[in-house]
Amino acid sequence: MRESILSTLVSNLSEVSASNVLGVSLWIVGEYSEGNEAIKLAFDEIVANLGDAPYLQEEKKEGGEKKKKKEPTTTTKNVVLADGTYATQTVYNEPGVGGEKDEQLPNLRKFIIKGDVFLGSILASTLTKMCLKCPTHREMKLKSLLCMCGIANMAEAKATSAASSAKEFSSSQNDCQQRITLCCRMLLDPQANKILNDVWLSSGKLTFAELLKDTRDKEAAENKVDEGVTSQADDLIHFRQLRSQAAQVGGVDLDDGGDLLRAAGKSEGGR
Repeated sequence: MRESILSTLVSNLSEVSASNVLGVSLWIVGEYSEGNEAIKLAFDEIVANLGDAPYLQEEKKEGGEKKKKKEPTTTTKNVVLADGTYATQTVYNEPGVGGEKDEQLPNLRKFIIKGDVFLGSILASTLTKMCLKCPTHREMKLKSLLCMCGIANMAEAKATSAASSAKEFSSSQNDCQQRITLCCRMLLDPQANKILNDVWLSSGKLTFAELLKDTRDKEAAENKVDEGVTSQADDLIHFRQLRSQAAQVGGVDLDDGGDLLRAAGKSEGGR
């Protein structure tokens, strides 16, 4: 079942339009993908959605420089028809006056270009885990390094841009660059790979399992019912001490302790 879920998740990555959901999806794919073929397919899908570096927004040139006219492009992809058969669909893209619009970009590339450094950190970790699981695929390692360098360059450019707030952005930018530096070192330094490989691939699952356990324990503690209470709020309570003296004649046992316990909503066993 895990393979089918991961396959469906990978095939629908391009449809995810929320940055936080996309980050969780990438983490799941990188953490639980197993097998060289499945990892290679997931890697290719992620890289295809990310595109090639650089991941920077094109700035308008000043001075009246004439832009080169872009040629029309075509996109070919496989689609499933209504009768369940497969077909090849070719889309003809006519470039507009202002160039490629944001709506035409994959969501993952769109978020990275706009400066989502947190998503960039998750993406770098995901690509690194895939490369560690497939150490013989040198092409995957090369593409991952190029993508991570592009993300680091984007984070640095966003931090130094005059349009962004350097004070608010510097912390996230530093975290992103530190994570990418560690990812690159894992792929390039054999000694670091040997020391941290097991921790890198197993600590995420263990931490996630502990988080789920703590969440379940917290929910169980909040929903726990006090089994010691045996009397309900609307139960009838008999106060023998309030009876008339005539009713108490005839050997009536006045159980003061039992009455007090029942009034407090507890059983006579002290629970």
